[in-house]
Amino acid sequence: MRTLTHLCLLFLFAWGVRAQPTYATFAPPGVVGGTPGTAGTFPTGINTGGTVAGYFSGASELWNGFIRTSDGTFTIVNAPGAGTVGGSGTLVLGINASGTTTGYYIDGENYGFVRTADGTFTEFQAPGAEYCIGTQGTLSEAINDAGDVTGYYADRSCFVKGFVRTSAGAIITFAAPSAGTGTGSGTFPGSISDAGSVTGYYIDASGEYHGFVRGPTGTFTTFDAPGAGTLPGQGTLGESINSAGEVTGYYYDANNDLHGILVAADGAVTTFDAPGSDNATYGKAINAAGTVVGYYRDGFGVNRGFIRAASGAFLEFNNAGAGDKGSFATAISDGGTVTGNYMGPPREEFYGLLVTP
Repeated sequence: MRTLTHLCLLFLFAWGVRAQPTYATFAPPGVVGGTPGTAGTFPTGINTGGTVAGYFSGASELWNGFIRTSDGTFTIVNAPGAGTVGGSGTLVLGINASGTTTGYYIDGENYGFVRTADGTFTEFQAPGAEYCIGTQGTLSEAINDAGDVTGYYADRSCFVKGFVRTSAGAIITFAAPSAGTGTGSGTFPGSISDAGSVTGYYIDASGEYHGFVRGPTGTFTTFDAPGAGTLPGQGTLGESINSAGEVTGYYYDANNDLHGILVAADGAVTTFDAPGSDNATYGKAINAAGTVVGYYRDGFGVNRGFIRAASGAFLEFNNAGAGDKGSFATAISDGGTVTGNYMGPPREEFYGLLVTP
């Protein structure tokens, strides 16, 4: 009891008198129907102005991108050339301070795109991208304030490689030095800082995950969390990098339990578990202040979002409308506003969520 009281006092001290965050929920127009448990709203990024980007699916099971401004106005994003049957469509995965977004669209295979705030689309394929089951074409994952994007693609042999596409349109491809070259192996970038550093993970020839940071000049640094498992499907994954070069992500240990990580700019790795986690904590995004957001699974199998301050103090949340699947945090702005989603009634689909600590 003394320990619980002490933790509560720490939360109050770290986060101020208001210990509970405030919530706003949202869904783009057209999110109606769809397969229960998989349909709904999936926010993927939020910029300094509070504009949220993501994608959604409804009764047609067609993917549509969306952009939601801070006043609640939605723009539905459909890339020219995107397929119009279920399972195809447009996914927006990143947004920068100017409102330029990136992602990919599906029309039999995947095509990367950049969409400026005025609605102008530029599509692209990484050089050498070919059809490969599971990773066909080019998947653009993230964008920085300079307009550079990163992502990955598979070549004819199904070897997955990373890329950086500059704002001028030049595409640089790369592979982590120890990445495997067989099917299921390769290099998977997921985030790019304003300085041009990329983080993600690679899978080696044995099937183990390793985190990496690729510097703006192409230098690679790899990282493995202390206690990370070494069997296939285990290891360390980088998810997000901030302007200071700090990385968050998670790792699988030898028991296949999941734990969060924070990697300092000098490579030092700190591991963490959200209070109440039942061996499943995911670090998903980090902002300029070093605040990490993500989610964890508790002992009842319910997912709960968390906000971890740079001091190490945690604030956990679960929207009141969430069902037994719980709440998920996926992105945080430099101002500290969190976005994600939750699954709840009445139709067991995902709804967008904004959380203010």
